[in-house]
Amino acid sequence: MKKLILVVVMAGMFTHGSVYAQEEAGKSPIQPLKGPTIGAVAGGILAGPPGIVAGLIGGAVFGHIDDQKEQIQNAGQALKMAQHKIESLSTQQASEHARMLQQVRANQMRLQAVAQGFSFCLGFRTESADIEPAIQPHLNALAGMLNAFQELDIEVYASADRRGTDSYNLELTRLRAQAVVQQLREAGVSSERIRMKIGGEQTAVYPETDTDGLAFDRYVVLSFVAEDAS
Repeated sequence: MKKLILVVVMAGMFTHGSVYAQEEAGKSPIQPLKGPTIGAVAGGILAGPPGIVAGLIGGAVFGHIDDQKEQIQNAGQALKMAQHKIESLSTQQASEHARMLQQVRANQMRLQAVAQGFSFCLGFRTESADIEPAIQPHLNALAGMLNAFQELDIEVYASADRRGTDSYNLELTRLRAQAVVQQLREAGVSSERIRMKIGGEQTAVYPETDTDGLAFDRYVVLSFVAEDAS
Protein backbone atom coordinates (compact mmCIF):
# COMPACT_ATOMS: atom_id res chain seq x y z
CA MET A 1 0.00 0.00 0.00
CA LYS A 2 2.81 2.42 0.85
CA LYS A 3 4.53 1.64 -2.38
CA LEU A 4 1.38 2.43 -4.30
CA ILE A 5 0.91 5.76 -2.51
CA LEU A 6 4.55 6.67 -3.12
CA VAL A 7 4.23 5.89 -6.80
CA VAL A 8 1.12 8.04 -7.13
CA VAL A 9 2.71 10.99 -5.32
CA MET A 10 5.94 10.88 -7.29
CA ALA A 11 4.09 10.43 -10.56
CA GLY A 12 2.01 13.47 -9.69
CA MET A 13 5.12 15.47 -8.90
CA PHE A 14 6.75 14.60 -12.17
CA THR A 15 3.56 15.21 -14.09
CA HIS A 16 2.88 18.54 -12.40
CA GLY A 17 6.40 19.78 -12.91
CA SER A 18 6.49 18.83 -16.57
CA VAL A 19 3.06 20.28 -17.28
CA TYR A 20 3.93 23.53 -15.54
CA ALA A 21 7.17 23.86 -17.45
CA GLN A 22 5.48 23.19 -20.74
CA GLU A 23 2.67 25.62 -20.00
CA GLU A 24 5.24 28.27 -19.17
CA ALA A 25 6.88 27.70 -22.54
CA GLY A 26 3.53 27.76 -24.34
CA LYS A 27 3.91 24.22 -25.65
CA SER A 28 1.76 21.12 -25.49
CA PRO A 29 2.71 18.91 -22.50
CA ILE A 30 1.58 15.71 -24.09
CA GLN A 31 4.64 14.79 -26.19
CA PRO A 32 7.38 15.37 -23.52
CA LEU A 33 5.41 13.49 -20.83
CA LYS A 34 4.52 10.52 -22.94
CA GLY A 35 7.80 8.62 -22.67
CA PRO A 36 9.29 9.41 -19.20
CA THR A 37 6.02 9.68 -17.22
CA ILE A 38 4.43 6.52 -18.53
CA GLY A 39 7.69 4.72 -17.91
CA ALA A 40 7.83 6.06 -14.35
CA VAL A 41 4.27 5.01 -13.51
CA ALA A 42 4.75 1.59 -15.00
CA GLY A 43 8.07 1.16 -13.27
CA GLY A 44 6.64 2.26 -9.92
CA ILE A 45 3.73 -0.13 -10.07
CA LEU A 46 5.91 -3.05 -11.05
CA ALA A 47 8.99 -2.52 -8.91
CA GLY A 48 8.50 0.28 -6.41
CA PRO A 49 10.85 3.29 -6.14
CA PRO A 50 13.72 1.59 -8.01
CA GLY A 51 11.27 0.86 -10.78
CA ILE A 52 10.39 4.54 -10.96
CA VAL A 53 14.00 5.45 -11.78
CA ALA A 54 14.29 2.67 -14.31
CA GLY A 55 10.94 3.58 -15.78
CA LEU A 56 11.99 7.21 -16.15
CA ILE A 57 15.18 6.19 -17.96
CA GLY A 58 13.39 3.65 -20.14
CA GLY A 59 10.63 6.09 -20.96
CA ALA A 60 13.15 8.73 -21.95
CA VAL A 61 14.91 6.21 -24.19
CA PHE A 62 11.65 5.23 -25.86
CA GLY A 63 10.76 8.88 -26.35
CA HIS A 64 14.17 9.51 -27.93
CA ILE A 65 13.66 6.54 -30.25
CA ASP A 66 10.30 7.95 -31.31
CA ASP A 67 11.95 11.28 -32.10
CA GLN A 68 14.63 9.51 -34.15
CA LYS A 69 11.99 7.58 -36.06
CA GLU A 70 10.20 10.82 -36.85
CA GLN A 71 13.44 12.44 -37.97
CA ILE A 72 14.24 9.45 -40.17
CA GLN A 73 10.78 9.60 -41.72
CA ASN A 74 11.17 13.35 -42.36
CA ALA A 75 14.59 12.78 -43.88
CA GLY A 76 13.17 10.06 -46.11
CA GLN A 77 10.42 12.37 -47.32
CA ALA A 78 12.93 15.15 -47.98
CA LEU A 79 15.10 12.70 -49.94
CA LYS A 80 12.15 11.61 -52.06
CA MET A 81 11.28 15.24 -52.78
CA ALA A 82 14.91 15.97 -53.74
CA GLN A 83 15.01 12.93 -56.05
CA HIS A 84 11.74 14.00 -57.66
CA LYS A 85 13.13 17.50 -58.20
CA ILE A 86 16.32 16.12 -59.73
CA GLU A 87 14.31 13.91 -62.09
CA SER A 88 12.15 16.88 -63.04
CA LEU A 89 15.21 19.03 -63.72
CA SER A 90 16.80 16.25 -65.78
CA THR A 91 13.66 15.99 -67.90
CA GLN A 92 13.58 19.75 -68.39
CA GLN A 93 17.26 19.82 -69.36
CA ALA A 94 16.79 17.00 -71.85
CA SER A 95 13.84 18.83 -73.38
CA GLU A 96 15.78 22.09 -73.56
CA HIS A 97 18.77 20.31 -75.11
CA ALA A 98 16.56 18.74 -77.77
CA ARG A 99 14.97 22.11 -78.51
CA MET A 100 18.38 23.76 -78.89
CA LEU A 101 19.60 21.01 -81.23
CA GLN A 102 16.49 21.43 -83.33
CA GLN A 103 17.06 25.17 -83.53
CA VAL A 104 20.71 24.71 -84.49
CA ARG A 105 19.76 22.29 -87.27
CA ALA A 106 17.12 24.70 -88.53
CA ASN A 107 19.66 27.53 -88.64
CA GLN A 108 22.14 25.30 -90.46
CA MET A 109 19.50 24.43 -93.04
CA ARG A 110 18.68 28.11 -93.57
CA LEU A 111 22.35 28.98 -94.03
CA GLN A 112 22.81 26.08 -96.41
CA ALA A 113 19.81 27.25 -98.42
CA VAL A 114 21.27 30.76 -98.61
CA ALA A 115 24.67 29.40 -99.63
CA GLN A 116 23.29 27.12 -102.32
CA GLY A 117 20.87 29.68 -103.66
CA PHE A 118 23.31 32.57 -104.15
CA SER A 119 25.84 33.44 -106.86
CA PHE A 120 27.00 36.72 -108.34
CA CYS A 121 28.75 37.02 -111.68
CA LEU A 122 30.65 40.04 -113.00
CA GLY A 123 32.23 40.33 -116.43
CA PHE A 124 35.49 41.85 -117.62
CA ARG A 125 36.64 43.50 -120.81
CA THR A 126 39.13 41.77 -123.10
CA GLU A 127 42.60 41.43 -121.49
CA SER A 128 41.43 43.54 -118.52
CA ALA A 129 41.33 42.86 -114.77
CA ASP A 130 39.62 46.13 -113.85
CA ILE A 131 36.24 46.03 -112.12
CA GLU A 132 33.69 48.16 -113.91
CA PRO A 133 32.56 51.21 -111.88
CA ALA A 134 28.90 50.14 -112.18
CA ILE A 135 29.75 46.81 -110.52
CA GLN A 136 31.56 48.20 -107.48
CA PRO A 137 28.41 49.25 -105.52
CA HIS A 138 27.02 45.73 -105.97
CA LEU A 139 30.20 44.23 -104.55
CA ASN A 140 29.95 46.57 -101.55
CA ALA A 141 26.35 45.47 -100.97
CA LEU A 142 27.48 41.86 -101.18
CA ALA A 143 30.16 42.56 -98.58
CA GLY A 144 27.50 43.99 -96.27
CA MET A 145 25.47 40.80 -96.62
CA LEU A 146 28.54 38.72 -95.77
CA ASN A 147 29.17 40.80 -92.65
CA ALA A 148 25.58 40.12 -91.57
CA PHE A 149 26.01 36.35 -92.10
CA GLN A 150 29.24 35.61 -90.25
CA GLU A 151 28.61 31.87 -90.59
CA LEU A 152 29.14 32.08 -94.36
CA ASP A 153 32.33 32.38 -96.41
CA ILE A 154 32.60 33.38 -100.04
CA GLU A 155 34.29 31.70 -102.97
CA VAL A 156 35.77 33.79 -105.79
CA TYR A 157 36.24 31.87 -109.04
CA ALA A 158 37.84 33.54 -112.07
CA SER A 159 37.69 32.45 -115.74
CA ALA A 160 39.05 33.62 -119.11
CA ASP A 161 38.13 33.03 -122.74
CA ARG A 162 40.11 30.77 -125.08
CA ARG A 163 42.23 33.47 -126.71
CA GLY A 164 45.84 33.64 -125.60
CA THR A 165 48.15 31.03 -124.13
CA ASP A 166 47.25 28.92 -121.12
CA SER A 167 49.80 30.64 -118.90
CA TYR A 168 48.65 34.10 -119.99
CA ASN A 169 44.98 33.27 -119.33
CA LEU A 170 45.87 31.75 -115.97
CA GLU A 171 47.66 34.90 -114.89
CA LEU A 172 44.84 37.08 -116.23
CA THR A 173 42.25 35.20 -114.20
CA ARG A 174 44.46 35.47 -111.11
CA LEU A 175 44.55 39.26 -111.49
CA ARG A 176 40.78 39.40 -111.96
CA ALA A 177 40.15 37.30 -108.84
CA GLN A 178 42.58 39.41 -106.81
CA ALA A 179 40.79 42.59 -107.89
CA VAL A 180 37.48 41.25 -106.60
CA VAL A 181 39.05 40.00 -103.37
CA GLN A 182 40.63 43.39 -102.77
CA GLN A 183 37.28 45.10 -103.27
CA LEU A 184 35.66 42.80 -100.71
CA ARG A 185 38.45 43.38 -98.19
CA GLU A 186 38.09 47.13 -98.53
CA ALA A 187 34.37 46.71 -97.83
CA GLY A 188 35.13 44.96 -94.52
CA VAL A 189 35.18 41.25 -95.35
CA SER A 190 37.91 39.32 -93.53
CA SER A 191 40.53 37.63 -95.70
CA GLU A 192 39.99 34.35 -93.81
CA ARG A 193 36.45 34.19 -95.19
CA ILE A 194 37.43 34.56 -98.85
CA ARG A 195 38.40 31.52 -100.93
CA MET A 196 40.02 32.34 -104.24
CA LYS A 197 40.15 29.86 -107.15
CA ILE A 198 41.85 30.37 -110.50
CA GLY A 199 40.31 28.62 -113.51
CA GLY A 200 42.11 30.13 -116.49
CA GLU A 201 40.40 29.03 -119.69
CA GLN A 202 39.50 25.52 -118.49
CA THR A 203 35.85 26.45 -118.00
CA ALA A 204 35.53 28.43 -121.24
CA VAL A 205 32.75 27.14 -123.51
CA TYR A 206 32.76 29.44 -126.54
CA PRO A 207 35.13 29.10 -129.51
CA GLU A 208 37.52 31.90 -130.44
CA THR A 209 35.44 32.67 -133.54
CA ASP A 210 32.38 33.51 -131.45
CA THR A 211 33.19 37.08 -130.52
CA ASP A 212 29.85 37.61 -128.77
CA GLY A 213 30.10 34.40 -126.76
CA LEU A 214 33.65 35.10 -125.60
CA ALA A 215 32.32 37.87 -123.35
CA PHE A 216 30.52 35.23 -121.27
CA ASP A 217 33.80 33.37 -120.64
CA ARG A 218 35.51 36.43 -119.12
CA TYR A 219 34.01 36.51 -115.65
CA VAL A 220 34.42 36.15 -111.90
CA VAL A 221 31.70 34.23 -110.04
CA LEU A 222 31.12 34.77 -106.31
CA SER A 223 29.28 32.08 -104.32
CA PHE A 224 28.39 31.73 -100.65
CA VAL A 225 29.69 28.63 -98.90
CA ALA A 226 29.17 27.38 -95.34
CA GLU A 227 32.11 27.66 -92.95
CA ASP A 228 32.50 23.90 -92.56
CA ALA A 229 32.34 23.19 -96.29
CA SER A 230 35.53 21.79 -97.76
